[in-house]
Amino acid sequence: MESNAARRLTSLVCGVLLAFGCGRSKSTGGDGGGGDGGSALAAAAAGTGLGGSGGASVAASGGTNAEVGGSTTAGDASAASGGMFAGAAGASNSGGRAPFGGADNGGRDAGRGGAAFAGGAGEAEAGSAGDATDPGTCAATVPADGVTGALQAAIDAASVPSTLCLKGGGHRGDVTLRAGVSLRGEGWATIICGTVNGDAATSGMTTLSQLQIAGEFSAGGSVKLSLRDLEINTGHTAVCAPASTATRFIHDGAGALQLLIDGVTIGSPGFEIAIEPGVGPIDDNIVLRNSRCDSTSQCYDFLRFTFDTAPAAQVAAGSRIVLDVYNNVVRNVVLEGVVFELRGGMNHEDSASSRLWFRHNTLASAGDLNSAVAFWTEPTLPVVLANNAIAYIAKPVLGGDALGITDVGNVYSDDESSTAWFDDFPLGDFSPSAGSPLIGAGADAYGVPTDITGKARTGGFDSGAYQR
Repeated sequence: MESNAARRLTSLVCGVLLAFGCGRSKSTGGDGGGGDGGSALAAAAAGTGLGGSGGASVAASGGTNAEVGGSTTAGDASAASGGMFAGAAGASNSGGRAPFGGADNGGRDAGRGGAAFAGGAGEAEAGSAGDATDPGTCAATVPADGVTGALQAAIDAASVPSTLCLKGGGHRGDVTLRAGVSLRGEGWATIICGTVNGDAATSGMTTLSQLQIAGEFSAGGSVKLSLRDLEINTGHTAVCAPASTATRFIHDGAGALQLLIDGVTIGSPGFEIAIEPGVGPIDDNIVLRNSRCDSTSQCYDFLRFTFDTAPAAQVAAGSRIVLDVYNNVVRNVVLEGVVFELRGGMNHEDSASSRLWFRHNTLASAGDLNSAVAFWTEPTLPVVLANNAIAYIAKPVLGGDALGITDVGNVYSDDESSTAWFDDFPLGDFSPSAGSPLIGAGADAYGVPTDITGKARTGGFDSGAYQR
């Protein structure tokens, strides 16, 4: 495999030669989720933290070994209202965009007031509570006064839980987050000019929202973190220079990674999520939704997801991984849009309770010679590719014929004619055009009830991130 430096060099060359195509390619060697809770993203009972009454981790009712408000993950089922990814007055459309499955006989389900994550054979979204809200009013306001380190000083002095409101402008200096201290800006005019480290963000109340990060973001270990309505490393501002490194989340031991990424616009490379278990069991719940790489030149590695148990043959028994990637747009794909490297082992029971879903995403290019989705290794866990739209890319899915990959409701093409699937391909409007083959092509079992804009998917599921 190429080094990151080599990939970056290749991407720069591709950017120069984009009009001629970038010719690098790489060869490679069930139905999701259970009913009545299934293999699910679990939130907690009512409260602002993960766990009942502010507990420290995921709790559920209905699963084996479930603890309401306890400190461990509740088996393989959950039912919740509130919790880490929910709030009393969230910012989502018409009651929340978070999936809430398992409540409707495996169908596209109905919410029960919470926007928390749960499972089901056919996951969907509902709930009257919002998603990923931070703790409300501003505990303090931090001006963008150009003083390096002022934001970090404010974070260190803040009470827990609290929200710091960042004024527009550049906030200079590297930042280390604290558990329970959320940062909310005034929109993309609020810019953190430095690296952001989320390793200490071990509370579900830690939310970053409505701001830009023009530096490297990284988080590792057991992290419970929400990123929403952000812009990361897109180069849209001259206040501070963007980084050219991926936004990294690395879970390198036992415990849990609870991560929600919602409504984030990111440059290239994008999100790098690596799970490298230690000797103990893991419970990792990751949602990436309603986000995009929207570059008019090139997008690559929007997501690179790695699971590797080496040197052990498999992760400790009692582990679970839930990854749900939906309603995202990757425009002008070069190299690879999304990469999966699944080399880790899992016992049969844990594999059955895990879920890796990639659904209702739109990836498009101007005829790139590489791939939209690439499996660089034959996956060691089941993967569902469902209801995606991949247009005008030479290899829509590289390695997609491997055992363990479910391919349903997708519409793929390597031909230029596929640009007509959308209302305005050159300008990046990927709504299905009249008569588009995307309309109604999605599989109900993996449908998401709202599209990337919050529009309800009625009359059947259109493939891709948008519903006509």
